Amino acid sequence: MNIKLMNNIYIYGFWASLFFERTIWLNYLKHNNYSIVQIGFLQTILTLVMFISELPSGVLTDKFGAKKVMYVGHLFISLYLLMMLFNINIGFLMFGFMSYGIGLALISGSDQTLLHQHNPKQTYQSKIGKYTAYSIIGMTLSSIFGGYLTTISWSSIFILGIFTQIISIFILVGIKISKENKNKINKTITISCLFDNLKEVLKKKNIRYLLITIAIFQGIMSVLLNFTQLLLANKSFSPFGSSIVISLGLLSAIISSFSIERISKKMGRNTAIRWFLLLLSSGFLLLSFSNFTLIVLSLLIIRFSFEFVDTSLNIVIQELSNDKIRTTLISGVNTLTALIMFVGTSIITILFSIFNVSFVFVILGVVLVLFTSLFYLLFLKNHTT
Repeated sequence: MNIKLMNNIYIYGFWASLFFERTIWLNYLKHNNYSIVQIGFLQTILTLVMFISELPSGVLTDKFGAKKVMYVGHLFISLYLLMMLFNINIGFLMFGFMSYGIGLALISGSDQTLLHQHNPKQTYQSKIGKYTAYSIIGMTLSSIFGGYLTTISWSSIFILGIFTQIISIFILVGIKISKENKNKINKTITISCLFDNLKEVLKKKNIRYLLITIAIFQGIMSVLLNFTQLLLANKSFSPFGSSIVISLGLLSAIISSFSIERISKKMGRNTAIRWFLLLLSSGFLLLSFSNFTLIVLSLLIIRFSFEFVDTSLNIVIQELSNDKIRTTLISGVNTLTALIMFVGTSIITILFSIFNVSFVFVILGVVLVLFTSLFYLLFLKNHTT
């Protein structure tokens, strides 16, 4: 592969997103006779460790630089894949899932900081749209290929995953940032400094509203999207049919990522966010029906709209932050998001045991859109006054 191409940050985004076990890890554990309770316990450990690790990861990135922290993150993820490959016992897997949570936390936020520092002549909106699109392409292809590999060898899924993590590290080594940005990252940021920075920032009402908006929107939507397979099973989709629909949803998100800058320029970012929140609400309402076409359409709308709104909100917070607190602020959002996912997963699971899955999706989706719209309006009001 061409060295210049390999050292492109968008190519890194593609390779770093190749998780072949993403849509089959639960089936893999069930195949190895782990109970649903044990599997749920592992998922709980993952979200808890991600929550605990988010803020320290921001401190490390501000102190040592995004690339160094991301190297370590990929090594932790490789360790998780090794634990899954050998699969000795539940204790072994617990250590693996803890490593996975730390690895994801170290890379999350750091990659956005690196993207901001890379090629400063480009707008962040342009860069994040392309980066997200390449990442989702990687997710989509690896999900499909990982499912295919289950018919050949379960072990090959994790071996291939470790290989792609190593490739990601090599690509990361070659990514260049300007000398000016290099000088900005060698600063000592302590936990105390982090909280002081966040305290100062959170004194501003507009930042508070934006942080709450992004964290709850990302957290609850992520939990709902994680339960998409359960929703489709409730609609009588086969496992293979579910994987096809989920892959189509990811393709919809890719198109959304590539379209963000063009749509935002044409409509205006705030207007576009409002319209896509409305479209997202419509997508959730369509889940009330049992018609095959409407269900597929609803999930395409939900994926497209979520990707547009989520990325647009993150662009807003990038533009409001500065280099001194950029990563710590992003880690603050990710920490709150991880906490919401941790709590939200438990609550939504209980709701699924009481009410129909489709009903829970529709109600939570519509309420979430209303909440997000209200708090984003409050942010805009305080931001302009």
